[in-house]
Amino acid sequence: MSIALALAAPAVLLAGVLARTPEARMEALPEALRQTPKAPTSVLAVEYSGLWGATPILTRLFPAPHVGANVVVELEPQRDLRRPDLLVYWMPASQDADAFPAKARLLGRLAATTARRFSLPEAQGSLVLYSLGHQERVATATLPAAPEAR
Repeated sequence: MSIALALAAPAVLLAGVLARTPEARMEALPEALRQTPKAPTSVLAVEYSGLWGATPILTRLFPAPHVGANVVVELEPQRDLRRPDLLVYWMPASQDADAFPAKARLLGRLAATTARRFSLPEAQGSLVLYSLGHQERVATATLPAAPEAR
């Protein structure tokens, strides 16, 4: 019995590994999410450092009527956030926060240590930082009134 079990166990294990379906992965972001909007050079940004609570992210808002959006937001982590697969979502101000992520709009991926710009469809709303690897909401920032174009 022991000899039969010793011969059958590796074969069963190998069959199980070969039979499993591969995990769904996205190798690259879609083209629309890879494009980083440029901030206007003639307009100064409004800069906020405490919007994300305990999460140290510097947030800059630029008026951006020339890129087809009301506002361009730049998020710059001040240190490594140590969370896997950070995604940035936008929710309009009128939306219930409990509806996340069902009705939130994905803006793109945030690197843990480098600044990234996103175009917002509306000036009023909230940004949500979500860790896909941990399946948890990391932080939420409610945006103040949009800066005026000068």
